[in-house]
Amino acid sequence: MTVGNVVGSNSGNILLILGLCAVITPLTISALALKCDASVMLAWSVMFCVMAYCLLPCYLPYLHLLL
Repeated sequence: MTVGNVVGSNSGNILLILGLCAVITPLTISALALKCDASVMLAWSVMFCVMAYCLLPCYLPYLHLLL
């Protein structure tokens, strides 16, 4: 649950700051930078999901303690 809070707050903060900046002034981003950043972010997200899925069986006996 803690990891979910960290990931959620980080992505929320990034989206809020970028949204606020975009409201104040338009952001110009090159297509190459967007493609590179989006692919890295997607790769890290997939890797995080795979790791979380693989570690889940280790914590299933203790799941009731987290809730």
